[in-house]
Amino acid sequence: MMALLLAAAAVAIPADSVTVGSSTIEKYLIHISGGGLGIMTDDTISISRIGRRWIAERLVKDYNWCGQKSGDRSNPCIETNVVRHEWVDGRTCPALSQAMVKIADAWRSDEAIPENMKQKASDTPEFTIIARSESKKTLGDKQAAEFLGPLATWWRNTEADIHGCWSVAAPVSIEPRLSAAGV
Repeated sequence: MMALLLAAAAVAIPADSVTVGSSTIEKYLIHISGGGLGIMTDDTISISRIGRRWIAERLVKDYNWCGQKSGDRSNPCIETNVVRHEWVDGRTCPALSQAMVKIADAWRSDEAIPENMKQKASDTPEFTIIARSESKKTLGDKQAAEFLGPLATWWRNTEADIHGCWSVAAPVSIEPRLSAAGV
């Protein structure tokens, strides 16, 4: 059904820029929060174009009431709180640059769905994305939030594609934008 809504949406866009509507987007901020059944996530991802390459920075904060097994029958679970700060360099991980080409199509797909038709789910984290342009001609940021939909699907697919690319070392000498204390 989505394919029908976007029959002519596929446009080749160079990997060093992304066009959404009439804006060239150079920075994205993604926030994934929520969960259920004792498992919560509060992840923030910043994806920016630096020069001609895309850099992703991620701060993962995950809670799981039974993240480890204790071996004790009376209390078999040990709760875990995981905090990780990681990076991906689009120059060494082509999947990141390829994903940034695909985001424009996902954004057009999301805009084609009326708000009252978007699915709501209680045990699914909410996906929020803000697109920021460095252009002074842009009137404002673009923002979307959904539980399930084209943008959330784009990120799940991207996350799977770049899974092996995350590193604790920043790829360039830039200051982290995300911190465990706040964003």
